[in-house]
Amino acid sequence: MKTGLLVLGGLALAYMASATYFAAPPRAIERTVPVTNASTERGQDPWAEKERYTNGGRINLRKSVIEALGQPWSSFCTEKGHADLLASLSSYYGLRDQELQVYTRLWGEPGARHSIQAWSTSDDKRIERLTQEAYHNGYFQPDEVASFARRPVAALLKDERSVGKPCSG
Repeated sequence: MKTGLLVLGGLALAYMASATYFAAPPRAIERTVPVTNASTERGQDPWAEKERYTNGGRINLRKSVIEALGQPWSSFCTEKGHADLLASLSSYYGLRDQELQVYTRLWGEPGARHSIQAWSTSDDKRIERLTQEAYHNGYFQPDEVASFARRPVAALLKDERSVGKPCSG
């Protein structure tokens, strides 16, 4: 599992770095609208060409974070278990948020709607519930996740209260 998390974390970071450093600035994109590529020439949305690869990555990331959140709660009290939990949450919420930002920057509101829909599966809802439960029970704090994932995690947990300290005893 650790190797899988490291690979997924590396992929997420590479994706974020490439999207951040190699994507054209918003002004340049605004001047090139409408977007034309092989997908749009076939009458598809501009992101459709790479969607099967992107969706495959989403599926693998979901499986990994569900596996991490499915561990016995007590494992989150160990140093390794806590680190694995934080790495999983950081990868998942960081990539999800980064994709929304990139899709919005590249394709505006239609891209944002697509990204939101792509991250709204039943597995995503399950991950959100398990994340809220882990926080509520005191197994992590939002400021413990990686900085690039803090905003979406904080937004998810804004109405939740952490009431437990299961690892302090």
